[in-house]
Amino acid sequence: MGQNQVLGRQGEEAAVRFLEEKGFSILERNYRAGRSEVDIIAMDGKMLVICEVKTRNWGTQNDGAASVGNKKHKTLMRAAIRYMEDKKLQCELRFDLLCVTHYRGEWSVEHFEDVFLPY
Repeated sequence: MGQNQVLGRQGEEAAVRFLEEKGFSILERNYRAGRSEVDIIAMDGKMLVICEVKTRNWGTQNDGAASVGNKKHKTLMRAAIRYMEDKKLQCELRFDLLCVTHYRGEWSVEHFEDVFLPY
């Protein structure tokens, strides 16, 4: 496993801990629907939350949020629909972004709610 993959997995772990501390229930991690993948699927009360996690080392030039564009939005939407159909869920849906930064062994998480609107 490459260094970026290790960093990404550790960032997802930090994001899961962050969400659990906020009272979210984690339903799935790395959920796959065809070629689409969702990092974290969780419940926030009665709201189904599809979470994209972007992990960066501190000082990295590019911003994690900047790497989530329309293509990723469509991919996440397809996966969310598939998940809701598979689980026969009828609930509200929200898309969140968690930007995780690693600096000197410490993790910080910025949580952005409702970053996309479902089509």
